[in-house]
Amino acid sequence: EDCDDEDPEINPGAIDFSNDDIDTNCDDDPDTTYSLEDAPLSVSSDTTAQALVGDSILMCDLDEDGFDDLIIGAPFDSSYSGRVGIWYGLDHTAWTAGMDMNDADTLITGNSTGFLGFTALCDDFDGDGHQDLVIQRGEIDYSGAYFTEWSLMFFYGDGSGFNPSLSESDSDAELIYALGVPDQPSVYNANAASGDLDGDGAAEILLSMGGNDLDIFEGEQRIVVVPGAKYTDDGSLES
Repeated sequence: EDCDDEDPEINPGAIDFSNDDIDTNCDDDPDTTYSLEDAPLSVSSDTTAQALVGDSILMCDLDEDGFDDLIIGAPFDSSYSGRVGIWYGLDHTAWTAGMDMNDADTLITGNSTGFLGFTALCDDFDGDGHQDLVIQRGEIDYSGAYFTEWSLMFFYGDGSGFNPSLSESDSDAELIYALGVPDQPSVYNANAASGDLDGDGAAEILLSMGGNDLDIFEGEQRIVVVPGAKYTDDGSLES
């Protein structure tokens, strides 16, 4: 039943992608469509509440075993405190459909006002040769005037992966921007990227801040560069 004996990538058991004009799975249709419910791997959360599972998703080798690890953020999960899950790639054959955030090998949870899990970045931010994890967080203090903070949380890696259970208080450093937006219960986040811009071995963080998404600079759009460094404790993004 193999419709192309010369190409091992084409066979009845292969995944057939649409819009490539190739009948990869030999069903006489080059544009096979699939249902999300049929995905061989899926991660979800409580279906009765908002979670935004997958608002951030990336892969990198945090434990340096040669397998990329899967990192998924869900900033509205756990009653809006937010959670980030890490699945280590060495065990990828055990990943299945129907997994949820609780199945993560490492689960990082936010606090009661946290919204932890907006854009996550993986890079060597402190220049020690190991992959680190930076997670973006938006916070609302519901007491009083909805005072809002927005921050980056640093979890520095040592090549061995992270403990199975962590909270945002276990972060090695947090860079905070205190927005103080009264009577506007908005949760802020910004587009983010990373790269070693100055070649010193420690990756910088680039943030798209301003405009309609994050009105810090009174409508003016800016790209902010956070220098690569070994940050400790809490600091200010304003500086």
